[in-house]
Amino acid sequence: MSDINEEKMASMHIEKEVEYDKLTGLYNSVAMENKVDEIFAVATDKKCTMLLIDVDAMSYINENYGYELGDKLLESISKILCEMFRQDFDIVGRVYGDVFAIFIRNTMEIIYIEDRCREICRRISEDISSMIFTDGYKATVSIGIAIGGKKVDSYKRIY
Repeated sequence: MSDINEEKMASMHIEKEVEYDKLTGLYNSVAMENKVDEIFAVATDKKCTMLLIDVDAMSYINENYGYELGDKLLESISKILCEMFRQDFDIVGRVYGDVFAIFIRNTMEIIYIEDRCREICRRISEDISSMIFTDGYKATVSIGIAIGGKKVDSYKRIY
């Protein structure tokens, strides 16, 4: 008999590296697409929303404050997004560079979505900016909203 514990742990580590963004710990773009498609494959109710969140002026931040501070901003944004959305229900990912995506299940109420977007913007501009930028610079984000329906049946369609 041999102990397969080490092999299993190594396999789990590789799986985690493949699915998660190294900087933020969020799902990466491939895992995000797979998770959303898995939901659509079994969902009978297509009520959903996708938010795309782009950090404004990220190249300015990196060039003027340094990449380390830019990375700290991305990490802080990811923590806020995880706090704001339902952990084992919604899907939060960093799909590339300075763009985050949130797939929100079982909701199409625009009031709820608008409130969440305002809160994201406020927390980034006020809470995070004051922690990261000592000179008063305010980081901002732009948010795109896509609301699903009967014809939305895949990540690609809602994205």
